[in-house]
Amino acid sequence: DKPFCIKLTIDDGRSGALFLALNNDEEYSRWLKRLRKTTNKLPDIADYSSTHLELIPKGLFINSKLSVLNLRHNNLLTRPTNEAVFTVGDFKILSETFRIRQTL
Repeated sequence: DKPFCIKLTIDDGRSGALFLALNNDEEYSRWLKRLRKTTNKLPDIADYSSTHLELIPKGLFINSKLSVLNLRHNNLLTRPTNEAVFTVGDFKILSETFRIRQTL
């Protein structure tokens, strides 16, 4: 009987991950339900103003409810081409896709 595993990551620049090893399907389902419930409470506003960002966090757009994004007073750069690209020039596309208000 192989254990179930859930990987939790936070895009905080440190690339850390937490692995939950669960003994059975019931335990796995219970944790998955809790995690989904928690992530469904994501806010629709993200204020990253004056946070010294150079790159937009990759995980920011996981939140499909995001409607307002404030990135004022940051030093945004282009993400390397081998990664997902979310640059300042893409805000027109992003604002149409996510209905984000430009606040630069």
